Amino acid sequence: MSRWSFFCKEGLGTLQVISEVIARVLRVMLFLVLWNKFVLLVPLKDKTERHRIEMLSVLLIAEEIVIGLLYSGTFPLATTVSFAIVLFYVIPWRKEDVRETIFSCMLYLNLRFLSYFAVNTLLELISNPIMDAGLKSDDIENFVVKWVDVLYLLTNFFYVIMIALLLLPILFMVRKRIRMGWSEAGYLSVMNIAGVVLTRTIMSIAIFQTAEKPVILVEERPQLLWQLPLIGFLLYLGELSAIFIWQRYDMWMKWIWMSIRNISMAFWIRFRLTHHRRVTLNLLTLQKMVGNR
Repeated sequence: MSRWSFFCKEGLGTLQVISEVIARVLRVMLFLVLWNKFVLLVPLKDKTERHRIEMLSVLLIAEEIVIGLLYSGTFPLATTVSFAIVLFYVIPWRKEDVRETIFSCMLYLNLRFLSYFAVNTLLELISNPIMDAGLKSDDIENFVVKWVDVLYLLTNFFYVIMIALLLLPILFMVRKRIRMGWSEAGYLSVMNIAGVVLTRTIMSIAIFQTAEKPVILVEERPQLLWQLPLIGFLLYLGELSAIFIWQRYDMWMKWIWMSIRNISMAFWIRFRLTHHRRVTLNLLTLQKMVGNR
């Protein structure tokens, strides 16, 4: 029995616990990076706000580690607690950033769940040859013990890398922080909600029990190994498109209003000059007429 059996779910080994803790710390950091792209978390020369963000980060990391290690099924418990911690910080001190914060949380949750499809496919491609080699091994038990830590480590590593890769285009795309209305936060979150619902649905039927034996969905339908990542990628592109249009729409509207203002100003100046010229000519004409008399 592992020394962590009484403190962690399913008696995780030491290497598994370390990889789990590191992965969860990195995932919280990635969330803060994403959130900061939509909300300025630490204004310059604001030490009070910096301390609050540091405390919030510590709370999120502690919550992720505790719930992640103690409970085998962390959804929706971990997600709900993390969301509540963020809102308990935002509502009292950053009320004007509630909409952007809710969208950031939904976007990050979507990225986490959509990464499941790609990671699952990668692990299937890696683990199948390992399992085949294990069946041919003389000591299957030691073979499994040796490789289970490696596969667990790879799983956490792939999840962090995949979330970071999905995050990069968003960081480059969002060039400036723009205030959201509730309607904007709503339509921008549609793809996020669709991604979370789809992933949870697939995860719920990934392994199901029949009258004869448990059935693994991807073994019965191997084409799902490439179809599901493709669907996830299309949902991700849909979210990227929505963010791109939202960012450019705000820029276009500002450019249009600026153009209208400049054009109006140009017409007004031209009208004033024309009116001034006419008044001057009338005065000169009137002066000549008075002089001739």
